[in-house]
Amino acid sequence: LTLGQQLLPFGLEVPATEELKPVIRNAQFTTKLNLARRDVGLIVRGDLFPLVDFGYNYRVGTIQYAVGVVNGAGPNIQDDNNVRDVIARVAFTVPSDFHSWLRQITLGASGYFGSQNTFLTDTAKTISGRGIKRRLGVDFYYNHWPFGITYEFIRGRDAVTTGTALDDPQRSHIDSESHTATVFLSFGEQFVSGFRNQGKYDDWWPD
Repeated sequence: LTLGQQLLPFGLEVPATEELKPVIRNAQFTTKLNLARRDVGLIVRGDLFPLVDFGYNYRVGTIQYAVGVVNGAGPNIQDDNNVRDVIARVAFTVPSDFHSWLRQITLGASGYFGSQNTFLTDTAKTISGRGIKRRLGVDFYYNHWPFGITYEFIRGRDAVTTGTALDDPQRSHIDSESHTATVFLSFGEQFVSGFRNQGKYDDWWPD
């Protein structure tokens, strides 16, 4: 359970740390849909039915979840309305041991349900009310040396007003879709540091 300013648990690309991103830039949907940001809120994360391979210090939860409430305004900014945004993610990983070709096959789904201020198109950018801010996504992840593949589909819906007067704000919505995929082929050797220090329940130690 984390309270404070933190990354949003949405999909694969948004919460990935710098050392795990395949390129230096984020996928476009993360900035266009304002997801690649830190936000102030309370988020509960955890997993269920974990599978552990003690020989390789490998642990993964069969079901991983995150659900929380954030202010929706972004980092270092006070909330600009009195509605809180709700975000949730659930992912299922196929149970397998470390050597199985099924290792790390994960299917996930994410949802962001919020509210945002809408503005007129006049020079003063007058507030015209409040509307929805919704993001839905599904994703697939598979990473087993030396191959890896990910796919993420995101759909967004944002309320906007295109009018110049409060008596006729001309409310509408902007719908958006994004498809993001990565394919990996790795070369080299994998080394396990400190293999002898990993806990085992028998006397077998590899040379």
